[in-house]
Amino acid sequence: MKNQRELFKEAAEYFQRDSEKLDLSKTPDPTHQADSALLREIFVKLSRSGAEQAGRLLDFAAKQLRKCTAEQAASLITEGAASVTLRALGLTVPKVSLEAGAKKKLSAERSAIVRRALDVLGSLFLTVDKRKKPSLQGPFLTTSVGLLEWTSAVKLLDRNAGFVGLDEKLESYVYNSVLALLKETEIWDRRKLPERMQMHYVDLAVSAIKLDPFSDTASIAWANLTSLKSSACYFRSSSVTITSECLWHPGSEPLDPALESPRIGAVCMQNAGRIFYERGLLSLGLDKLQHVLQSYSILFGIPRCVLSVLQACCLAAPIKKALLPKLEIVIQTLDSVRDTMIAAFGAFGPFDGPPLRDYIGTTGEEILNEAMCNVSSILDAFLETLDDPATEPKLRRQVLLRSARANGPALCAKVLRDVLTFQAALPDKAAEQQWVPATQRVVRRLWEVQALEFGLKACSNPGCEDKLVEESKGTFQRKIR
Repeated sequence: MKNQRELFKEAAEYFQRDSEKLDLSKTPDPTHQADSALLREIFVKLSRSGAEQAGRLLDFAAKQLRKCTAEQAASLITEGAASVTLRALGLTVPKVSLEAGAKKKLSAERSAIVRRALDVLGSLFLTVDKRKKPSLQGPFLTTSVGLLEWTSAVKLLDRNAGFVGLDEKLESYVYNSVLALLKETEIWDRRKLPERMQMHYVDLAVSAIKLDPFSDTASIAWANLTSLKSSACYFRSSSVTITSECLWHPGSEPLDPALESPRIGAVCMQNAGRIFYERGLLSLGLDKLQHVLQSYSILFGIPRCVLSVLQACCLAAPIKKALLPKLEIVIQTLDSVRDTMIAAFGAFGPFDGPPLRDYIGTTGEEILNEAMCNVSSILDAFLETLDDPATEPKLRRQVLLRSARANGPALCAKVLRDVLTFQAALPDKAAEQQWVPATQRVVRRLWEVQALEFGLKACSNPGCEDKLVEESKGTFQRKIR
C-alpha cells in the first residue's frame, strides 16, 4: 500500500498543469452541477498552498462539491483530490511538540482548514458508492489511515496537551465527521491497520461517546464499534491468512494459522470484547440502552449496535457487582425486543410471513436471531454474577426486587409461552433458530432465580401450554372465573 507521501506526490504531479487564475470571489452557481475543470484547478492551487490560502480554497471546493455527482467525485478521488486535502489538513498539526500540560490555541485560520477539509472529504467519499467502484478501495483505505494519523498527530484524544484549541462545536464536528468517514470507508473490513492504529480507532469512538453520550456523534461511534467487532466474525466463515496486521490480533499472542476458522474467530471476538470492556463500554452501553429504549426500534439502528457491543463485553469478562442493579435495563430490553418482534413480524415472528429486509439488506430472521442471542448472552452474564457466592445477599435481594418491579416474572412467563407456541406451530423453523434454545434456557433461569426469592411455582402439568410459570405468588391457587 502506498504511503501518504507517495500518493500526494502522484496527486501533485497530476494537478501540475497550466490553468487560469482562480477567482475565489465568485459564488458557485447553485443551479448547475459542479464544474469538474474548476475543481481540478482548485486542487492544483491547494496542492501548492500554505495555511494562508488553504482555508479559502477548501471553502470554494466544498461549495462546488455540494453539487458534485458520484462520477465526478470518483474521478477526483482517483486523481488524488483526497490526498491533496489530507495534505492541507496536515497544515494544522503543531510543528513543535508541546510539554505535558501545555495548551496551544488553534487559530481561526487553521480552524477553518479543519472544518472545510473535513467538508471536502465528506462530499467526496459520501457521494460515491464504493461497491460499484472497486478501484476506489485503495483511496478509501488510504484516506482512513490518513485521518487516523491526523487525529493522532494533533492529539485529539488528549485534552490536556497538544492540539486543544478547538471550541466545543468544532470538536464535536471533528469527531462526527471523522467517525462518519471511517464508518463509510469500512476500514475494519480491510484489516490493514497496524495495532497502534486499531486501538486509536477504538479510543476515538469511545472518546466521542464519553464526550456526549446521547449525541448523534455518539450514535455514529456505536456503529463504528459494531463494525469493528464484526471484523472478528469474518474469521468464522472464511479461510484467511493470519498475519500480525489482522484486526484484533494482538502481536504478543500469535495465532496458529493451522487453527480452524471458527476457533480463530472466537479468539478475535474475545480480544474485541476485552478491549471494549477495558474501556468501560459495558456501563456506557447500558446507560445508552436505557436512554434509547423508548425512542428507537430495538431491532434496528443504534440499539442494535449497542446490544452487539455489550454482548462482546459480556463474553470477555464477568459483570461487576456494581453494575448488577442495571439488570433492570436488560429485562426492559428483552421486553422491548419481544414487543418489537411481534409488532414487526407478527405472533410467530418473520417465519410464517413474507420475507423482510431492512435497510442494510439483513433478513428478518437474522435480525431477530441476532437481537435475541445478544440479549440472552447479556442476561446470562448478569445471572452469573448474581448467583456468585461472593455477591452479598442484601445486594442480590435489592437487584431481584428491582427486576420484579420491571415485571421480570411476568415477562419470563410471556417469553417462555412465546417459545413454546413457536415450537408447536413451526417445529422445523424453531429447530433451526439459534436464539430459541438460548433464550428458553436463560429466561427459565431468570424465572427460577426470581421464583426462589419470591416463592413462585411452575405449573405441575407437563403438557401445560398456558400458565407455564407463576407471574406472582399464589397465581395457581386463585379461582378462575
